[in-house]
Amino acid sequence: MDICQSLVDLIKAELDPKEFSTGSRGFYVSGKITVDGVRYQGSSNLNGV
Repeated sequence: MDICQSLVDLIKAELDPKEFSTGSRGFYVSGKITVDGVRYQGSSNLNGV
């Protein structure tokens, strides 16, 4: 599995709504993924006004 697909799977499984410290709202996910036997820390966020 490639790293992009692993990040997509993480986002689909664990994406949660969040209110950021700036007051904006969006989505945030963070977690560990394994690609070809190597562990990585992955994170993604999407925020709006």
